[in-house]
Amino acid sequence: MCTNPLNPGDTVSISALEQLIRPKDSPILFPNPVVDHIHFQKLTKESQVLIYSTKGEKLLEENIEPLEQMDVSSLPKGLYLYHIEMGVRVFTGKFLKE
Repeated sequence: MCTNPLNPGDTVSISALEQLIRPKDSPILFPNPVVDHIHFQKLTKESQVLIYSTKGEKLLEENIEPLEQMDVSSLPKGLYLYHIEMGVRVFTGKFLKE
């Protein structure tokens, strides 16, 4: 469990249930928490990655290839949501930017 630096009362954690219901072939964002760049394991083809604030505002959008990283250094510290479109499949998650 981590504390959201912008809202110290908020915490971020991945529940055991969330880990169980997530498809085994879902892309995995790492590292989490993030400093400057995010990577995704299990991307099988070019994918569109969108980064949103917790208020739903789209902040970044980028097409990335498998094994490519995404620069998030321009984002301030805080909690973010990601949306990955890999072909017809869509995956979502969250990460903490330090």
